[in-house]
Amino acid sequence: MHASSGTTGRPTLCALTGRDREMWKELSSRGLYTHGIRRGDVIAFGYSLPLFVAGLGLQEAFENIGATFVPTSAGMSERLVGLIRQTEANVLVATPSYALYLAEFVEEKMGLQATELGIQKIKSGAEPGVGIPSVRARIEEAWGAMAVEGMGNADVAPTIFCECPYQNGMHFCGQGLVLVELIHPDGGEVIPLEDGASGELVYTSLEREASPVLRFRSGDVAEVAMDNCPCGRTGFRVRCFGRTDEMLKVRGVKVWPTAVQEVVASFSPRTTGSVQVVVPVDTPSFAVEELVLQVEHEVRSEREQEELRGELQQAFTARLFVRPHVELVPKGSLPRSEMKSRLVRRG
Repeated sequence: MHASSGTTGRPTLCALTGRDREMWKELSSRGLYTHGIRRGDVIAFGYSLPLFVAGLGLQEAFENIGATFVPTSAGMSERLVGLIRQTEANVLVATPSYALYLAEFVEEKMGLQATELGIQKIKSGAEPGVGIPSVRARIEEAWGAMAVEGMGNADVAPTIFCECPYQNGMHFCGQGLVLVELIHPDGGEVIPLEDGASGELVYTSLEREASPVLRFRSGDVAEVAMDNCPCGRTGFRVRCFGRTDEMLKVRGVKVWPTAVQEVVASFSPRTTGSVQVVVPVDTPSFAVEELVLQVEHEVRSEREQEELRGELQQAFTARLFVRPHVELVPKGSLPRSEMKSRLVRRG
C-alpha cells in the first residue's frame, strides 16, 4: 500500500501488485537517470519513507541504478547532516523548502556552510520551487550544487517527469507505461501536446494491475515544450506552474501561488524566499478581495522594512496586476517541512 501525501485533504490509499512495483522501479529509474544519478552516487534522503509515494518507491530505483541509499526520517535534520558527512554523500533528495531550511539549519545550528558538505546534486520535487529560477538560484547558491526537479503522484507513479542537467523542463519518462493528455482545466477539452501549450495534466495507466486509473485529472497545470534538448532525449517536456485547487482569484485576477513565490524570492537576500498566502477561513474558495501575504525578511531597521514592503507591493502590481497587503515576519517564522509545504493557508 502507498498513499497520497494528503496535501488537499484525506490521503488516498492505493495498492500495488508485485508487477506494479517493478513498473514503478523501472519508471523511476528512468527518471533518476535523467536527473544525472549514476552508479556510485551516495544518496542522502531527506524525504519521509512511510507511505509517502516518493519514499520506498524511489529507494528501489536508486538501488536499481547502483547508487547507495542512506535513509533518514522526517524531523531528523541534525542526523541527516551527520550522515552526509559520515558517508560522504554527494546527492541530496529533499523538497525545495526543506533544502533551503536545511542550509539555514547547518549554518545556524552547526556553524557550517552547506557548501562544505560536498553535495553535488539536489533532486527535488513534491512541491513547486526548483522550476522557479529565483528559488533554484537560492538553493544552488546555498549548497554549491546543481538542483533538478521531478514530478509524479501516488495515483499513477512516483516519477513521471524528470529534469535533466540542462534544466530546461522536465522530460516525460513514462513511455509505454503511462499515457499523458493535456486538457483545459475548466471545460475539459483536450489540448494538443504542442510547443507552448498549457493545461491540466491527465494520466491513464497502461500497465498497472492494482488501482489503475483512466483519464485521471492530476490537478497539475503545466506548459509543454517540444523543442530539442541538448541531452538528446526526444520526448516532450513540461514545466509545472501550479495546481487547479490552489489558484487564487484576487478581484477576478488569476494569481498562481508559485508566481507569488517567484516575486518574493527575487528580492533575496532581503527576503528568505519563504512566503504564505493567507486566505480567510470563511472564504468558500480562493476568491478574495485582497491578496494577503506573510513574507520572511532579513532586514534590520524599520526604514529598510518599509522600503522592502513598498518595493514588494510595486513588484506585485507590475508583474501580477494586484497590490497585496504585505506583512513582513522575521526569518524562521514560517513553517518548514520535510514533506510538502503549502503556500496557501486559511487563517
